[in-house]
Amino acid sequence: MNTEDKHQHRLLVLNYIDNLFLRHKFFLQKIIECCTELEKLWNTPNNDDKNPINHYFDAYLNTYQSLKDSLEISFNRKIDWADFDEVPYSKFMKNCRNASTHDGFSIINLAVDGKFYISSDITRVSHGKLVLIETPTEDISTVCLKFSQGLFLKIKSWFEIEASSLPMYSIEDYLRSFNTDNIKIGMPEDVKQIIKSHKNQMKEIIEENRENLIAQKIKRREDSIESVLSLCNEHLVHVTATI
Repeated sequence: MNTEDKHQHRLLVLNYIDNLFLRHKFFLQKIIECCTELEKLWNTPNNDDKNPINHYFDAYLNTYQSLKDSLEISFNRKIDWADFDEVPYSKFMKNCRNASTHDGFSIINLAVDGKFYISSDITRVSHGKLVLIETPTEDISTVCLKFSQGLFLKIKSWFEIEASSLPMYSIEDYLRSFNTDNIKIGMPEDVKQIIKSHKNQMKEIIEENRENLIAQKIKRREDSIESVLSLCNEHLVHVTATI
């Protein structure tokens, strides 16, 4: 990949990384909802064992790999799994992701007193070697909340450190994003022609508003990080209060 292509790749990933943050939040929220539902119905006669928590947990685990990959591209540097070592349960989450994605494990397999747990350590084979995944004794909601909180505090810190080195959209980049030739459906041909005929006016508008557009994108990224942390803080306070 040449320098210009690499630059464009970084811009593209940075432009959408807030969506990835919100995807992580979505699946965390679904895990919390599953746990809340179990607790609420625990003393109610119920033989339904079709709680979807493992499906949401699988998707949640996969966001970890996606986040790591996207952060590497955004910061233009190698990020090792060891860089997350101080994040609670980071090694467990990485290994669980491998067990779930590659082996099809249903990780969460126990419900006790209205809470979900993992009943025992997990053994799997990776690259011909036996791997033991040591599982936590805390309930899965608390595990996920502590992990997400630590992960997004780390991500927030990295963005603060890297702020001055992150690429920004140029006027040409914004104009390129309005290239109607790339739109296959959803835009009538006459609308495409109108946009093409007003390219100079669009350029002037972008020039006048570029700083504001960049500021809005940065704010969306920061807000998406804070929304994950806010969710974690809200529920971890509840966990602490009920212990």
